Amino acid sequence: MPIILSFAKVNDQLWAAGPEGLYKVKGEALEAVPQPEVELACCGTDGERILVGGLPHGTAFSLDSGSNWQASWMDGVEGPVLCIAADPRV
Repeated sequence: MPIILSFAKVNDQLWAAGPEGLYKVKGEALEAVPQPEVELACCGTDGERILVGGLPHGTAFSLDSGSNWQASWMDGVEGPVLCIAADPRV
């Protein structure tokens, strides 16, 4: 069983993330989902997309359940994104 550091729910899909990767939670099973981070630390959601945080990209997101990813590069950031928090005003 992989180490899980965070969970996020997009629509009816529960996601889990940790240093070993990103997973779709399927009942009691985990389905690995490829994502662009080498060192994954967390996942989050804005309700429409799954977001991941780590290194080397800082953050990345997918609008299609992990089939395609868009990474955001943050210049000058040397440490990983460790947490994703939703803005309650959005």
